[in-house]
Amino acid sequence: MEIKQKQPPAGGGGGVPSTGTVDIGAAFSFLTKDPQWVQKAGMMGLITLIPIVGYVVLLGWCREIFERVRAGEDTLPSLDFGKQLEKGWAPFLAVFSVGFGFGALIFVLQLFTLPFALIGEATRGTGIETIAGLIMGLIGMLVGLLAMVGALGLNVAMPELIRRGFTGESFPIASPKLSIAAIKANSGAYIMVVLGAIVFNMLGSVGVMACYVGMFVTIPLGLVGMTHMIAQWQKLVDEQA
Repeated sequence: MEIKQKQPPAGGGGGVPSTGTVDIGAAFSFLTKDPQWVQKAGMMGLITLIPIVGYVVLLGWCREIFERVRAGEDTLPSLDFGKQLEKGWAPFLAVFSVGFGFGALIFVLQLFTLPFALIGEATRGTGIETIAGLIMGLIGMLVGLLAMVGALGLNVAMPELIRRGFTGESFPIASPKLSIAAIKANSGAYIMVVLGAIVFNMLGSVGVMACYVGMFVTIPLGLVGMTHMIAQWQKLVDEQA
């Protein structure tokens, strides 16, 4: 079945594709449209060597790409440390607040094993030690299962969290109904966004396998591709409004 593509907005070929769809092919082709894509991506990769702040700047750079794609432009921004640092805080907090909250929950649940560890130590060699060990093991299994399910859920929610961060929301977790409504209205398209994010994350990991050197280009490029798909997703959300 052929899907006709709308012409991108004037000013460039980087606009989002047709209504009602997301196109991973368009995101891939966007990666190398800028003649200086290697230099720009490499520079942003080097910025990540700065702890925390480097990743905030990288997300600010991606936010600029998000805005350019929506405007129909197909060039990547150059490094502008101060501007991109400012732009990066909203998407950083949008993701970090959820990830930190989930990590804190797992940590608190793990603390429940501590009393049983102390009981087992105090009753070593008795039946109580065995019972305490069984309870510890059960709690550990439940926490591990929750961590696995939670990590999967976080990966699924990540593109939507980043999208809302790119629009300036620092804590979208405070209003989850907005995201749930957007995803329910076009769940098929969102599934494609999530699958695309997985593909571009894999692209980012290619550089890690190349003696870690290539990751300074492939990780930013993976984020560029995911950002393009998130911009496509934003178009669908805008059309629902």
